Amino acid sequence: MEKERQKRVEKLLGEVDKLKPDDAISIATSPPILEKKVLDLVEARDPQNLRLTDPDAAKEIKKFIVVLSKRDDQTLNALEAAIKATE
Repeated sequence: MEKERQKRVEKLLGEVDKLKPDDAISIATSPPILEKKVLDLVEARDPQNLRLTDPDAAKEIKKFIVVLSKRDDQTLNALEAAIKATE
């Protein structure tokens, strides 16, 4: 089970790299994560909110969210759905 989830995380990280600039910013603006711990870390990592205007910063933060989020099916499904919605 854990190997399957790790593969999903790795795939998500690859998909983030493929996001178009506007899509990266859109996801960074409304991340599908509700974990306060992760959101607090995002705020600390990007206090100037560059992720809201800079596509590269948005992708970096999205990867940060993917790596730090829970690895349960609900969270992975939400992350995958956010990326799929940009296709």
